[in-house]
Amino acid sequence: MKKMILAAAVIAVGFASCDKKADANTSTNDSLNQPATTEQTETPKPTEEKPDGSTAQTALDWAGIYAGTLPCADCEGIQTELALNDDNTFVIKQTYLGKKETIEDKGTIMWHDGTIAHLKGKIVDMKLKVEENQLVFLDQDGKVIDGPLKDKYIFKKK
Repeated sequence: MKKMILAAAVIAVGFASCDKKADANTSTNDSLNQPATTEQTETPKPTEEKPDGSTAQTALDWAGIYAGTLPCADCEGIQTELALNDDNTFVIKQTYLGKKETIEDKGTIMWHDGTIAHLKGKIVDMKLKVEENQLVFLDQDGKVIDGPLKDKYIFKKK
């Protein structure tokens, strides 16, 4: 009988301590469950503009010669050499490896958001994200190409 009373007392104390913890958690959680203010939930949107207002177009030394080899579906690759000029013009030479076919074009650079260089020539129409000492080739929708070959879409500055 004493064992039963002792067991009941231990259980009662256990429940009582759980209730106190639940009350403490409830008061803590109440502040968490309150609607958050806009200051707490709003995060700044990522932007390519730096705090001082500069962009890749204005802050980076983007003019120069870049090179890389793009993947090719029916050849060994497209060896590309691209010259970006300060006057917003470009010259590009692309050699299809294994085919001995070469395309040369020139045209103008249009800037989007100060970070995307849109090259428009007679043949070439491509978008490149300008980064420090490199250009990242973008897909037709202007998005960075992802996947196992993504490193092949980067042109390094010479």
